[in-house]
Amino acid sequence: GEVDSKLLLRGLGPSIGIGGTIVDPKITLFRTDFTTPGFPQIEVAVNDNWEDAANSNEVVTVSQEVGAAVLATGSKDAILLVDAVPGLYSFVMEGVGETTGIGLVEVFLAD
Repeated sequence: GEVDSKLLLRGLGPSIGIGGTIVDPKITLFRTDFTTPGFPQIEVAVNDNWEDAANSNEVVTVSQEVGAAVLATGSKDAILLVDAVPGLYSFVMEGVGETTGIGLVEVFLAD
């Protein structure tokens, strides 16, 4: 976009409620740096276990505001709530310890 945006990014595994999910997902948000030759991806934010985030209380509030299910206490799912400046972003979900399984990624515009 052309203006700053608040984004709620979710990497879900355990809370999906089916077998074979990623047991402990981690999510990372990257932004493309167009000012550097080769346009490298710059890590903006990372989360493993949503409750460990400094803004976890705000995550709960914003989740409710956008209609996303609030995750259970103790869930190992990952959530990022970020203020994104205009740019090109990518979002990666992976299993901690290189574990694999089924996962769900969600992106909500939270402005």
